[in-house]
Amino acid sequence: MAKGEVRRERIRRGTTSLTKKRRMELANRVVDFYQEDTEARTAERSVRLQRYAKYRQWTSGKTFPWENSSDQSVPDLTEASLRTQDTLHNAVMSGRPEVVVARALLEKDEEKVDLINSLSDTQFFVEQNGEKVIEEMAEEFTNEPSCSVFVSWVKEERNARVIRSFDPIPDEIEPRVYFRQLILQEWADNFFVPLDDEGWEWSVEHDKEDKEDTKVSFYTLPSGEVEMVLDEIQTVFDGPRAFVKSYEDVITPPRVSNLQIPGPSNPGGASHVILVDYPTVDEIRRLKESGRYDLIPDDHMERLVNINSRRWDEEQEKRQKDTMQGVNEDRPQPRDKRHKVITRLTCFDIVNLKEDGPLEDVVFWVLLETKTLLRATRLSEEYPFKTPRRPLAEGTYLPVKGRRSGISLLELMEGLHDWMKETIDQAVDAGTLTNTPFWFYRASSSVKPETIRLGPGDGMPLNDPQNDINFPNLPNAGQAFGFNMLTVIQQIRERLSLLGDIQAGRVPQGKSSALRTVGGLQTLLSQGEARPERVLRRFFMMLTDVFRMYHELNVRFLPDGKEFRVSGFVQPRENPYRKVSNSREIEGSYSFDFQANVQNASRQSKQQALEQLLSIAASPLSFQTGIMQPDGLYNILVDSTRSLGQDPNRYFTPPTPEVFRKSIMAEDAIDMILDSQVPIGKPLEGPELHLEKLQAFIEMDEFGLLSKEQVELFRQYTQQVAALGQQMQQRLAEQAAAQQAQQQRPGTIGGNGAAPPGSAQPPLQNNELADEQLPSAGGGGQAR
Repeated sequence: MAKGEVRRERIRRGTTSLTKKRRMELANRVVDFYQEDTEARTAERSVRLQRYAKYRQWTSGKTFPWENSSDQSVPDLTEASLRTQDTLHNAVMSGRPEVVVARALLEKDEEKVDLINSLSDTQFFVEQNGEKVIEEMAEEFTNEPSCSVFVSWVKEERNARVIRSFDPIPDEIEPRVYFRQLILQEWADNFFVPLDDEGWEWSVEHDKEDKEDTKVSFYTLPSGEVEMVLDEIQTVFDGPRAFVKSYEDVITPPRVSNLQIPGPSNPGGASHVILVDYPTVDEIRRLKESGRYDLIPDDHMERLVNINSRRWDEEQEKRQKDTMQGVNEDRPQPRDKRHKVITRLTCFDIVNLKEDGPLEDVVFWVLLETKTLLRATRLSEEYPFKTPRRPLAEGTYLPVKGRRSGISLLELMEGLHDWMKETIDQAVDAGTLTNTPFWFYRASSSVKPETIRLGPGDGMPLNDPQNDINFPNLPNAGQAFGFNMLTVIQQIRERLSLLGDIQAGRVPQGKSSALRTVGGLQTLLSQGEARPERVLRRFFMMLTDVFRMYHELNVRFLPDGKEFRVSGFVQPRENPYRKVSNSREIEGSYSFDFQANVQNASRQSKQQALEQLLSIAASPLSFQTGIMQPDGLYNILVDSTRSLGQDPNRYFTPPTPEVFRKSIMAEDAIDMILDSQVPIGKPLEGPELHLEKLQAFIEMDEFGLLSKEQVELFRQYTQQVAALGQQMQQRLAEQAAAQQAQQQRPGTIGGNGAAPPGSAQPPLQNNELADEQLPSAGGGGQAR
């Protein structure tokens, strides 16, 4: 650098300055943690594996009390688990697009809430197939001691070739000029240069520094059409991604209560957490070439390609599952060595990156087979959350105090499952003995001493059948005992899991009289909502944690100009397309909450709740007192129609354009005008009081500080509020006139018998009878 020259750039090198010795120490540290924690879970792994086999209804055959005795597969665990998973899944999907909503903690951030909710819903359910993620979360949450979700920002790019067709080259234009025109249509604002003299090859430079140049080639087809072939790098995925980790792939020390950083506010946190996954060698190569894995030496890539096999001893549970399922565990290595699968460890740890440095929250990526450190960075750099935390969300079906692993539904019902299976096997074996009993024969009889199998219609020649052969009379008490015992087990199971005939849509035996009315059914259903409501809340607390991390990652990594379409129902006159120009549009302080309950799990329950709400809200008294406004009635009708699976826009029209605007106070409108913004919203206090506040502001000294443009905005907004007030007064006058006409109608309650306006008959006076010839008088003139 020349003397006096100011340096204008400085690139941060990250952790590439770690010495080779320190890299080896950190890699060995992660591998040692992994092996020690895995060995500590050996007994738990065996128990969970047996429980999983019962859930899958896998049986291995029995040799007691005789060979091939009854070994029935009882589907009670499967039925209860699937019903619980369906309940959780339906509760989430029926609430879209408002499954988890952001709530602004500061008033200035309220206007950003709708954009944040729409963006999070699109990223979770559309860009990454969130319905599949919810399905995996529900399965892990129900069947495993704990469900863990890893959230990370993923940017994946692939080399792609795009082919476009155009009209043939005009005879009067040279190919080079024609190709230049085609490129201008696609990249008018970019710089492009030909790579050959004839103009068949071009290179397009992009404004973004991180985007490589695009090579453009032109070809002609036999029909004369021109093909434009683009060789470029396309973005496959760029956004937050939720990964539901298997329980065996989340390794922690024993006796931890959660996966977050330990400290005074979280005494049960985990000192380290290791996530296990299995990428291919090609994926590691791509990440190294992109610069993400900046610590792996070049010679280690050759070592990965030449690894003989994966370390199967480190994933015993997966091998045993393959064996029980009937899958060959010793499959051959792939033909292409780049497709070989290896083990990658992602470790969240508390350690000093450099030997003489302070303790920090860090993240390591290590290859298990070669003990190679791929990348090391500080936690807050990789996951820049507002409050330092690990990007992990977790939930448990039934939590256990002081333990991360809780009680799953399978573990809760396993004892009853074993009891039921043993009872069924005994009953089946008893029936087998009763139908085909063992028998005795006299040794000196004519029966040959060999295995004899009797079938229907078979005969056996004997000298004295009554004395030579004896079939004992076995009682049927064993089968009757088994059936009675199964009834008792079923009752205990329903009380334990709260999954009985009512939840399955059936009337319980002997309870038909209690379910004859809707009120009796609702009362009975409400008795079983306590535990399902708590389980649902635990699941949604985990989901809200995921959405919170989505938002905080968006604030840091969301690319400028993000465009997307709102999913689901869109209000009339509302633009379904959204655009986030930059991350500042979604910055702020927000909390995330869910609106689901047990009613959301059943569409019929939600429809009944909305129907009852409509009968209460849409009453004459509600409208007369002003409690219910047309906007509120419109929203109830829209929600009811959506619960029926129909599009409300086909049937209902918004009563006023202000239906979809948020309510603002006069003070908020004045603040917007002071910021030279057009106030958008409906008066929260009502048009009259809102207008009075605006007129009172005119008398204040601060009004003189407004510029000409702001005064014009104030005048236009005041006229809008006044017009809105006149419309409401007109509607109230029309309602009052209609009520008065209803009261004055003859024969109605509260009517005075007077003839309606415009009638030819004069009004009746006191003690005067109506003409009997009139149809309404009841006399001879009444129509027959």
